[in-house]
Amino acid sequence: MIVNSTKSRFSAVFFLFLILSISSSGMAQTCQDYSDYIHVIGALYYDYSGPASPGTENLLVNSGDVVCATMGCYLGVMDVSVPEMPEEAGLVRLFSSGVWEEVFGLAFYGDYVLVNSSSLFTVVQVNNISEPSVVGTLALDQTYGRGDIAVVGDHAVVIRGGDELAVVDLTTPSSPSLAYTTTAPGSVYCLGQSGNYVLMSVSGPALEIYDFSNPLAPSFEGSTPLLSSAYDMAVEGNLALFLQASEHQIELVDITTSVSPASIGSMLLPQESDPQYIDADGTTAVVRGYNGQMLVVDIQDPTDPLLTATSSTSGYGNSMAVSGDLVFLGGSPMLTVMDLANRRDAPVTAEFGA
Repeated sequence: MIVNSTKSRFSAVFFLFLILSISSSGMAQTCQDYSDYIHVIGALYYDYSGPASPGTENLLVNSGDVVCATMGCYLGVMDVSVPEMPEEAGLVRLFSSGVWEEVFGLAFYGDYVLVNSSSLFTVVQVNNISEPSVVGTLALDQTYGRGDIAVVGDHAVVIRGGDELAVVDLTTPSSPSLAYTTTAPGSVYCLGQSGNYVLMSVSGPALEIYDFSNPLAPSFEGSTPLLSSAYDMAVEGNLALFLQASEHQIELVDITTSVSPASIGSMLLPQESDPQYIDADGTTAVVRGYNGQMLVVDIQDPTDPLLTATSSTSGYGNSMAVSGDLVFLGGSPMLTVMDLANRRDAPVTAEFGA
């Protein structure tokens, strides 16, 4: 179950607000306290008293007023229509008792949430958020790693293992089927999507773009070398952002022309940030570190991205979703909602490493 009383919500917000702090380590100038500009506005605690699959991270995906997050072997559905007071809506068990699955990826598909795990592809119906239900499964062995899901029309593209991609037919959600498999030009680390185009971060390292307008016959569009291997990416408009954790940096690639994508900018991140996840909306990108650090990056000028603020939240970080001025953070043991509405009123910060 998920614990969410008025008292617990107040305690969570108050506690997290107190611990919110700004880190200026390694920056060219001292940062001021940004708690008036970037702050926690809501929180929802998870209760892990139920059975869980070892190693399963609390992955999270957002669509409008709904956030879905994995909690052990469960998928929780939360109503965030009032972000200051996120509430439990429903909970469904994903895997049978005694089955250990590690969840690698989540994605919305209309009224459904798609779950990519160690050996299963699961379809969960969430049109009634108070009663989510598993409606279909497909055995997909050898899935591993980040397990991103790119939804193109009525098909889902997933990383199956190494350089192999699987295309799942979702025409009948209650009976997903393996429609096609294909091999990428290298090990696939993560996926992104822009319309019918699927972006792949592959070994090399490089960005590869394929047109999946016909999911059964995807066609190669273009590629470009990357500065370093990227295990997470975000796509916003005509811009793809690659998080290169080992180098503590972000690389920005212009994908306006799919046949000739071009790297146009990069930015170093603080060494202590332990970056793991990236998401973007509009002209703001957010990077989350596994240690709980959150970095806010202004990408208004993608050729010159600017780290505007860093903050720390309690618990270790698993995943996140950026939606307008809100950031939904998944982790143990809570969902945290942060407000970035006044981020551009914060004192200007020098670029890291300047």
